[in-house]
Formats: sequence, C-alpha cells, structure tokens
Amino acid sequence: MKHFTRGWHSGELTDEESRRVANAYQHRLAEITPKLPPALRELASISLHDAVIDHIIWTPHAKRLEIEFAALAGDQTYRTVGLRYEGALLGDQRIEALRNAARDRETEVLATEVDVDENGLFSHRLLFWPRDEVTIDFVELHLTVTPRDGPRVGPKPAFYQALPDDDPEPE
Repeated sequence: MKHFTRGWHSGELTDEESRRVANAYQHRLAEITPKLPPALRELASISLHDAVIDHIIWTPHAKRLEIEFAALAGDQTYRTVGLRYEGALLGDQRIEALRNAARDRETEVLATEVDVDENGLFSHRLLFWPRDEVTIDFVELHLTVTPRDGPRVGPKPAFYQALPDDDPEPE
C-alpha cells in the first residue's frame, strides 16, 4: 500500500500524520480520476472495509483474476462486489497472499487504493486483516455490484486456479 499502510491502520501515526495520508490519497485520486475507466472510478468510490472474500478464481494462462467480496452496503444491508481483472500481472508472492486471504475465512479488507502508472497500467491495492496485503496490476476491470442477503460466505476455503481447457478446481 502506498498510502494506507498497516502502520496507518494500527494507529502508529499521529492524528496529523493520519490526516496527511488520507489527504494525499484523496489528492492522488482527484489527479488520476480523469484517466480511470468508469469501472475503476466506481471501484474507487466503493468501501470494501470489513469485506470478506467469497471466492477467488485465478486463470493464469488468460491473465484473468476474479474476486467476489461480501461487503457492507450501509444501513445493515449487504452487497456482492465482483471484480474481474483482465491482463492481471501477479507473481507467486501475490498469488500466495490472495490464496491465504481466501483460505482464512476470518480475513477482512482493511483498506484499498486504486492507482494508474504513467504507462496506463492500473493497480488495485488491498490491505487485509490480520495479515497480508496485495497489489493487483491489470489492464482492464469489470465490476458488478448486486444485493446480498447478508455477510456470510461459505465455510470452505475459496481459492481456485483454473487450468487451460478445465473448469476451476478447488485447491
């Protein structure tokens, strides 16, 4: 995470430093918003704080990553936030962090950031509780948001890696 680090979340910063971090991210977001496609603009406005991973499907041969979150929508209503990253660039460490987050059904999202670099490559950064963070670099994002009955996700760990010509298999 560039802005919302674990130290920021755990209160290691003074109130003034914390405000500066939040203001710096808001400034960066205002700067890049005109460069963001609609789905990424919408994602930047959605709070995933306390969201839980419902499932992840990683299709390495297609460079496609799909994550579905159970997230609070407000006023005790919930929503499913589905993200499909096309052209996802993920190394082994990032895949392992995602696998760990999906396997531990207690893991929640603490903070997220969106960004774009000078070459037009997009990034979505996720800080998880109680551990791990991951940056997902990608070319295109598809976003769906639908109502959900509640925050519950299945008890089964939900990380799948799709193989060429196969349906995703549970790990």
